[in-house]
Amino acid sequence: MDSASFLIIEHAPDYETGDMILLNKTNMVFGRESFYWKPDVSFHNVFVSRKHFLIYVESNHFYIKDLDSKHGTYIKRDFHQWGFSLSPTDG
Repeated sequence: MDSASFLIIEHAPDYETGDMILLNKTNMVFGRESFYWKPDVSFHNVFVSRKHFLIYVESNHFYIKDLDSKHGTYIKRDFHQWGFSLSPTDG
């Protein structure tokens, strides 16, 4: 895994446009924190599930997978449920 890979925020609760999240693990869960659960990256918003989506690395490619979240995971306004390969221009 490339240690210099990161996600640039365009619009998200608790983050400013342009904020960067370092993708420093093979599997990173994004979601809403609770008393019993702390994801790798937290969003404080009722529309974000506790375990909302996963970004993972496979064969040196990044993928995003919705984790059966209530409101879904969208890339470029398209709904994605299964592993979707991310490219540097996705947003």
